Amino acid sequence: MVVFADMGSSRYDIDGRFIDPEPLGNAKLNSSRYNCIILAAERILGEGDLTEDRTHEVLAALQRARSLGADENPAWKPTALNVQGLSHEQLGQYPEAVQVYEEALALNPKTGVKRRLASAISA
Repeated sequence: MVVFADMGSSRYDIDGRFIDPEPLGNAKLNSSRYNCIILAAERILGEGDLTEDRTHEVLAALQRARSLGADENPAWKPTALNVQGLSHEQLGQYPEAVQVYEEALALNPKTGVKRRLASAISA
């Protein structure tokens, strides 16, 4: 078992694999540190097969991360917008995805969302 400051504990098996990764992901989404929230959201969205409710939880966490300071950090805001766009896409909210992808590109043209933007526009 590993205990993470402000995030609870998680169990590993004998080979070092998480036994219960969801509680850690939830703890990171509920963290008070925007960087933890953004990275956890990105990982969760990358897992695929998310329910609509889970995707809404991730989106809400990302919006909270932005209000916790990600929007004031030029290194993190484009990443937060990129991941927020992924959430909107998974929910079928393509106009919202386009909006945040365009904002991310305006802040950092190398943020890696050009293909996502093109995909969201054509959806």
